[in-house]
Formats: sequence, structure tokens, C-alpha cells
Amino acid sequence: MLTDLPEKDLNIIRESAKPKMLKRGEVLFRQGTAPRSVIWLISGKAKIFQETPGGQRQTAYIYSDGDLIGYRQLIAGEVHPVSAVLLEDSTIMLIPGNTFKGLIDSSPPFARNLISALARDFTVWMHRTTVFTKFR
Repeated sequence: MLTDLPEKDLNIIRESAKPKMLKRGEVLFRQGTAPRSVIWLISGKAKIFQETPGGQRQTAYIYSDGDLIGYRQLIAGEVHPVSAVLLEDSTIMLIPGNTFKGLIDSSPPFARNLISALARDFTVWMHRTTVFTKFR
């Protein structure tokens, strides 16, 4: 989503979000919390998972270098339906919610990239649902 953006848009992100190094096992956000930022996973791996009422964790997806995490909930104004934790030492940037939403409004290339990312995400989730349904 952040590829092929005009330099002015990348500068907006760089000015509002600084790289941060975090350790394996650190929680990025918890299920049921409201998003305030979008996480840009510069390097490393993170997983999102849901916790059952019984306390079991069900992994939903693994993110890696360059992925954005938590943007759908920020856009929708919803709480996180999952938790996110780092699987290895990682470098992230927290893009403040107002910066992210501002780019949607002010940058057609960013908005196009966002729409493409949402469409890809939808395809991935539909495929996963279809695969899981076949194995029931």
C-alpha cells in the first residue's frame, strides 16, 4: 500500500511516525481495543489471533516485512476483533490514525493503493473461508 507513493506522501508518514524496534512477544494491540494508529511492519513477523472464551488462541494471519496491520478497523471505526503479537524482533512504525485518514482524503495514489489492498484482503479472506468450509 505504501509503494509507488509520491515523495510528499511518504514524507508525511515519515514526519508523523518514527521507526521503533520491538522484541519478540510484544503485543501490538489487544482484541476489543480501539485502534489509534496503523502499524507498518518495516521488518519482522507478527501474527493476529482471536482468543476463545476458554482462552485458546486461534491464529488468523501472519504478517511480514512491509505489511500494514490494523488499518481496516481504523477506517471502519471499530474495535480490533483480534490481537496482534510479534513473532520475532521487529521494526515498526506507528502511523497515527489522523495521518492515515488524512492521506486517504488528500492523496489519490494512497486511496487507490488502499482500495487495491482491501480488495486483495477480501479475496484472501474469502479463499480462507472456502478452504475451511471444505474441511468441515
